[in-house]
Amino acid sequence: MNVVKSFGSQATLAVGAGVAAALVCLALPVEDKSQLSGVIGAAISGVVGLVTLTIKHRLGSLGTGAHGLRLLLSAQVSALFIRLISVGVGAVAIRTRSDMSLISYLAAFFSVYVAQQV
Repeated sequence: MNVVKSFGSQATLAVGAGVAAALVCLALPVEDKSQLSGVIGAAISGVVGLVTLTIKHRLGSLGTGAHGLRLLLSAQVSALFIRLISVGVGAVAIRTRSDMSLISYLAAFFSVYVAQQV
């Protein structure tokens, strides 16, 4: 299996999921502020997904056996930590702006996250 091709296709899907979710948010007949918070959530989740995918790819190519497994597990934990921080900071930022929709942000963020996990 060629890891570079696999990484390229996964990266394309990660970015594509973010772009697709942002376009869906823009196409929905909701308020402008809800659309904006949805697009922000989709964009942040897409970028974070690409960053975590890069981390996993780089750490996964460093070792084999038990050491490689340990590296991949640490990459997975790091990716989850980055996602938790980004959703938390984004939710606080959206929530401080009382005119933006927190539900739209969270729905777009996690729809991209779920698509990237498949």
